[in-house]
Amino acid sequence: MADNLWLGNDSGNEGDVNVAANWSINVPIAGENLYFRESSQSLTSNLNALTGIDFDDVHFEQSFTGSINDGSDSYFLFECDNLYIGAHDGAGTPGGSGKLLLNIEAKAASVYIYNTGTSSDANNPAVRLLCNNAADVVHVIKGSVGIAKKYGETATLATLNIGYDKNQRADANVVLGSGVTVTTILKTGSMLTTRAGATTLTHHAGELITEGAGAITNLYSVGGSLTLNSSGTIGTLTILGGTEVDFTRSTVAKTVTNCTNYGGKIRYDDAIVTFTNAPASDQVITLTV
Repeated sequence: MADNLWLGNDSGNEGDVNVAANWSINVPIAGENLYFRESSQSLTSNLNALTGIDFDDVHFEQSFTGSINDGSDSYFLFECDNLYIGAHDGAGTPGGSGKLLLNIEAKAASVYIYNTGTSSDANNPAVRLLCNNAADVVHVIKGSVGIAKKYGETATLATLNIGYDKNQRADANVVLGSGVTVTTILKTGSMLTTRAGATTLTHHAGELITEGAGAITNLYSVGGSLTLNSSGTIGTLTILGGTEVDFTRSTVAKTVTNCTNYGGKIRYDDAIVTFTNAPASDQVITLTV
């Protein structure tokens, strides 16, 4: 299908999504590929004009330095098969957008976030995403990303994969709000702060912080650092060598049903953390008070 490029250059209506002259073809229709690139023109009005329209691919390239900004923190609404953010193949490193508020609505989609700009709002990530299908998959490599980050927002997805580009510990900073429902989180680097629960969370590297009350059915700590401040119950905690799991930074009561430690470390106050079943280990356990 056709590629439709955002121009945003209709005099007097530059940021209006619903003006034909602001696009290379016309106001977008279902099946097209949308491109936002090599432009600083923000989307500022009629952000819901494309709601319910199903596009093939939507690309917010790193060379797009405009924003989604109608003055009221409204989201740009659309549906698509694939959403790509922050890709760049040319010379140099463009700044990217500091404010993308994207709601991909109800259709199942794959989201690929390669990079973002520096957030123009000190209180929020550069990319804020709402997704609403239990089959959605989100991949984050680099940048600042929030999924249903603000109070009252909700999102549903199957899988969140968080990796890194060059800096394994800090390339991406991802925040999940308490209204997120996610089945699987796989983290091989970067930083994740989550106020949501998950069925399975596997943490290989970087930093993980839990807050709020989200429960995690299965938590695997393979590497990196974990700070568990959430009051949500952890069903099974499995700790591998080279990892420290820290329960001590919050005085909120916590429960771990089952815990197996294969050479990692656990820091906790037994007045705060309840292990329903005593932690098991394949090694001699040393307790340091």
